[in-house]
Amino acid sequence: MSHETVFEKLDERFLKTAKKKTGTSMDERVSRLYAQKGFTLETGRTLRFLVGKDASDVPGEIADILGISRSQMTGIADHFEKLGYVERIRDKDDRRKQHLVLTDTGRAVAQDLEDFCREFHLTVSDYIEDDDLITYFKVKKQIESEMLDQLDAYEKTGSFRKKGE
Repeated sequence: MSHETVFEKLDERFLKTAKKKTGTSMDERVSRLYAQKGFTLETGRTLRFLVGKDASDVPGEIADILGISRSQMTGIADHFEKLGYVERIRDKDDRRKQHLVLTDTGRAVAQDLEDFCREFHLTVSDYIEDDDLITYFKVKKQIESEMLDQLDAYEKTGSFRKKGE
């Protein structure tokens, strides 16, 4: 069986299983999980991103990393600022840039959300054998590394690198 066929079958099985079990997509289910803590998928992911940072970030860069629009990120930043979760601090070298910095309140809320998500992930992982988790993360890392290598090759040459070349 070719790799292409394997990927198609895995993707098809995952989507069918997720839909059959829940009637909704994984993102919809995770959105409902975030809603338990009062967040949308995008605001929850943004807050979790910010709590993992020691330094501040420019909203546009955060949007690019999280794969959301810059205008959506502006709305999230405005919302978080109104709630007292973040402060916007002007860049000392470039006054046009503003950095988002978590306040103490924002850090506490973000840490609570992070703990909630960590509990979910640990609970899920309790049902999976350690060897299987290790294999999963090893293969995931290999796939991501190869994807980055292929993207680099494509950007340099306009085509993907074939095995053996």
